[in-house]
Amino acid sequence: MISAHDNHNRHSGFSLIEMAVVITIIGLIIGSIVAGASMIRNARIAQTITQLSQISDGINQFRDKYQQLPGDMYNATSYWGTNAACPSQPSTKHKDTCNGDGSGYIENGNESFYAWQHLADAGMINGTYSGSYTVGTPRPGVDCLPASIGGCFGIGFIPANRGGSWQLWADHYPRLVPIHIVSLGNIMTSHSYEEPYPPLTGSDVRDIDAKIDDGAPATGNITTRPGYCLPIAGEPCFYPSPCITDATETALYNTATFGDPCNLDFTLSF
Repeated sequence: MISAHDNHNRHSGFSLIEMAVVITIIGLIIGSIVAGASMIRNARIAQTITQLSQISDGINQFRDKYQQLPGDMYNATSYWGTNAACPSQPSTKHKDTCNGDGSGYIENGNESFYAWQHLADAGMINGTYSGSYTVGTPRPGVDCLPASIGGCFGIGFIPANRGGSWQLWADHYPRLVPIHIVSLGNIMTSHSYEEPYPPLTGSDVRDIDAKIDDGAPATGNITTRPGYCLPIAGEPCFYPSPCITDATETALYNTATFGDPCNLDFTLSF
């Protein structure tokens, strides 16, 4: 006969089999969460790659149609109306716009923000934009094109001989001609502001780079910023980016970076 005391002991805790089942279930739940997070990240990276292609295609279509660059277009108001506040604009979304200076470059500052407005007005990208040059934090979907991975894109050009306080590979390896870039990350093309940056890690930039370029942070059409200062007399940057192993042309992505957001710069073909 089983006493009440024995019966109580039998049901007072989990057996080893029951514990194993619980641990297995917990493991499956954690595994599904991790797998789900990985799938979401991969989808966002794929969407960001698609966006980079769409931006490039949209700018090229704009050039073909208007023989000018968005943002720099000197007669944009004749197509989409003049905003009374030009050269600055209200910080609300609207179609009436301002003209660029027609220099042939999307200059950092007002023209970087006009560019998204001109592209949207011309139907080359989705949305409506403010065209507002905002010092501080621009708003994705209002002042700039939102990125699928988070934050928003910047656009502008880098002179062949450039001054400034934020660093590109051009400071280490000067180019003979100016270039236009689309950027994503903490310090964007228009250096007067910081964007609402996403958690863009070294792994994120490396994966995007590897899928559509050469997988190296210092070369090709996809690069990441080597630091946030200018080198002196060819010396390494005093504040190197934690997203790369070193500030040389043979640098690798630091995939263990999580705290500091990284930059992605996509060089355009003009």
